[in-house]
Amino acid sequence: MIDKNELKLSDEINHHFVRGLVNGYERYLQVRVAAAEDMVISNGYAYTRGNHLEDMIAKEESANVQFEHAKAGSWSYLKFKVHNSENNHMIIVRRAERINETLAELQSKTLENREKNWLYGLSKINNRLELDKIVNNSKVQQLKLYADNAIDERAIIRSENLSLNLEEEFDGFYILTYEIDSNTQELSDADLMMMDSKTLGLVQVESLRGMMLEYQASISIELFRKAQKAISPLEIAAEAVEYGVAVAGDTEDYASEATQKEDVNQEE
Repeated sequence: MIDKNELKLSDEINHHFVRGLVNGYERYLQVRVAAAEDMVISNGYAYTRGNHLEDMIAKEESANVQFEHAKAGSWSYLKFKVHNSENNHMIIVRRAERINETLAELQSKTLENREKNWLYGLSKINNRLELDKIVNNSKVQQLKLYADNAIDERAIIRSENLSLNLEEEFDGFYILTYEIDSNTQELSDADLMMMDSKTLGLVQVESLRGMMLEYQASISIELFRKAQKAISPLEIAAEAVEYGVAVAGDTEDYASEATQKEDVNQEE
């Protein structure tokens, strides 16, 4: 069984991503606060957070990190190509919320339906690492990842085509996850994760929370106070339509009610 320590990336790369993550989040808060002060309604800016985070990560200077624009259906995002030692890896950035779901529930979805999910496709990059042995021998936390809105959710769920020969080009697929405290509007956690396509489990490669808190300490308390007024605590949960990593099988069963109703109206 592979040692989890072998999956860790260098401190240089970790700092690159966490520094960019925090700088992007600070910029996002500045934009939200300014919009709230200038506009009668500005909730739509909630959907720009992911762009700010990825933008600042991309603007960090490193010879070992490059980025490309990618699409899952009509949803656009950045995928980061990381050179670590002699290996090349892909990293994407998503907000996450921990949940408790049994592996038995995850495995109840058919392989045919899993194959239709874009994230499941990316996770197959990790097949050679035999992460299932780590998953089966540890308590693995499951995550919910979030799309930005109903349109993006539908695009992500239904995306079936990946033009990249993933297994040949990359040695590993990682997800940098982050969490937000809905009351303080502060980043509350950051982890480097790997997804196993066999069990649909997510392995925590390394907690980056300590590093994230160090960088976040540079953000002014006043900005957080203003952000608490500009952003409703309910918005953190409501702004993003949930889609499941762990339930990559019959994904349409897990689409939001709003998305399902919209589909019915379009069909009519």
